[in-house]
Amino acid sequence: MSTTYSRAVPFGATYLGNGRTRFRLWAPGQDGAAVEVEGSAPLAMKRQADGWFDLETPCRPGARYSYRLASGQSVPDPASRAQADDVHGPSLVVDPTSYRWRCADWRGRPWHEAVIYELHVGTYGGFGRVQADLDRLSRLGITAIELMPINDFPGQRNWGYDGVLPFAPDRAYGSPDELKALIDDAHDRRLLVSTSSTITSGRTETISASTPRISSATTSPRRGAPPSISASRRCAASSSRTRSTG
Repeated sequence: MSTTYSRAVPFGATYLGNGRTRFRLWAPGQDGAAVEVEGSAPLAMKRQADGWFDLETPCRPGARYSYRLASGQSVPDPASRAQADDVHGPSLVVDPTSYRWRCADWRGRPWHEAVIYELHVGTYGGFGRVQADLDRLSRLGITAIELMPINDFPGQRNWGYDGVLPFAPDRAYGSPDELKALIDDAHDRRLLVSTSSTITSGRTETISASTPRISSATTSPRRGAPPSISASRRCAASSSRTRSTG
């Protein structure tokens, strides 16, 4: 039996159903912010406590949008779930419940059974190409695939460890639903799926922290801080690596 799934998040564009979307942005360094949907006139967002801005407006999944800052700068959503083009272009409103999971009862498998195959989605040719190779990997005795970072990065080719938009799969690899289909098919074959972190040492092009400056290579973002906007597009982050059981 198929089912849908969505994790509620306090930031970004959240499709509410009935053709309405809530936009929520954390930009404590900004005096004001607005949403531009599909090139329409900017819609002013209401300033809330602690640097939050929000707005609920008619808007459907697939719509392109960006944020207009008080300075006049137009930027993508730092919590974007998908990009229309590259990282500097408009973001896309995504409905996470549009995908119907077939393996909704998947609960993983014991970690001691993990035989991990790490792969680069870009060199494979995208999520669809990885999905097409799952049977071969399974026959090899692989029980887990680890995807090198898939988060959106500038351009078409990248190792992934200096990703820009942490919640959006890179458009060169495929859509969020194509990523879900890959994971669903992997679970159907009892394959675990994990991803590497995009966080790395050094400088990376990103929609960054709340002050308009260039961070030093030793500066790390505050743990737990939500994605934020500033005039700066560069920050540094400390090295990290994560893994999960799919």
